[in-house]
Order: sequence, then C-alpha cells, then structure tokens
Amino acid sequence: HSRCFQGVLLSGGLCPAPGCAECLWFPGVYQSNDGDVTCAASTDNRRSTNFDDSAMFIQTSASTRETSLETTTEEANSEGDLRMCPACCSGPFVNENCNDMRAHHGQCTTMAFRGNPAGSYTTPCTPQGTFRVSSRDITKCLLSLSSGKTVNEIIPQCPTHKVPVIFNGCHSCGHLFTDIGWKELPKWDPDAKAKLALDRTKMNAAMVLASQVWTETSLLQYEQNMLRI
Repeated sequence: HSRCFQGVLLSGGLCPAPGCAECLWFPGVYQSNDGDVTCAASTDNRRSTNFDDSAMFIQTSASTRETSLETTTEEANSEGDLRMCPACCSGPFVNENCNDMRAHHGQCTTMAFRGNPAGSYTTPCTPQGTFRVSSRDITKCLLSLSSGKTVNEIIPQCPTHKVPVIFNGCHSCGHLFTDIGWKELPKWDPDAKAKLALDRTKMNAAMVLASQVWTETSLLQYEQNMLRI
C-alpha cells in the first residue's frame, strides 16, 4: 500500500524487497571500481564540477574587476549627483528636475516637461487636462515584465502625444522608486553590479559545497548502517 510504503520511507527503514538492504531514505547509490571494491561510492561528479567552476570564477572575478573597470566610484560621482537602482545596481541615473519620486510618476512626459525650453508641445493631452496613469495601474503593467520585454514597452503611453508616461523606477528590472526620495537612492558605483554577481556566485558555490557535505555525510551514515547488519 502507498501508506505503508510512505511509513517505511519516513521511518528510514530498509527496502522491503527480499534480499535488499538498501535504505529507502538515501537519495541514491552509485557503484564504482577504482581498483578496490567499494560500496555506495558516488560517481556523480556534476556537483563537484559545478563547485570547481564556481571556485575558479570567484578567484578570477576580483582581479578581472580591478583591471576591467577604469572608473572608480569617486570619479563617477564627481561628474554629478549620479544614482543607481538599489535592487539590481543598474545606472547611472541623473535627475535635474524634481526630487519627489511620486510627484510626476505616471504623468505624460511631454506635459511634465512643457516648462522646459526644449519642450515643444503645449497642447493638453485630453479635454480634462494632462494624461496620467495611477501608480496601481503601472504596478499591474509591471507584472507582465519578462526577459523579452522592456519597461518602455509595457508602461502606458499618452494617447495624444504618443510618448510613454514618466516611470520613476529602474528601466532594467522594474523596481519602483516611488517609496523613497531621490537622495535616498544609493550613489552610483560602477563596480556594484560586478560585486553583486560575485556575491551570488559565492552563495551558489556555498550551496553546492553544503550539498556535497550532506551527500558525503549520508554516504558515511549508509556505510555505518551496512556494517551493523
């Protein structure tokens, strides 16, 4: 019965088949012959290979970043008040107008900059005034953001001026800046994205190493159980 099998599996019992002493809880047993007769030796080298690749990447990333990035954080920010996305470290972002990230979010770009000398349109978007999309509607649009689409492709456009509304957020990952002020965004660091990728690789390598330790522990426990039989 399935319930009986589940009970044996959860209790860490042995396989009920006649003559089989395999532990049901054990994830898998591989046989190998490296000159000596061994039992339950794992020949799955995929995890080891992944760990070696990650370790090599970690060792080379630091030196690669130092040689490939010529502009330091201080040099980049000396060019102006440059900021970056707190979620994915994309940037740099420049803001020469309003520090309130909510004030113009969702507003027609043309009407928002009509006071700018470069603005050429003064015609209202609609008879009711400036076209504007609510933050809630923009958030709903972001749900359709995927690897094959960009933020500019999914956010609404003004029906009159045919331009996307102002999006106060990251155009790379879609993270919104409307809950913080411009000054609260992290300063632009050209090295931040490489550091983020390196941290993720280190985390993946640590997970692979932990998985290998768990596997070797299971193998040792299995061998000890076999010696007691």
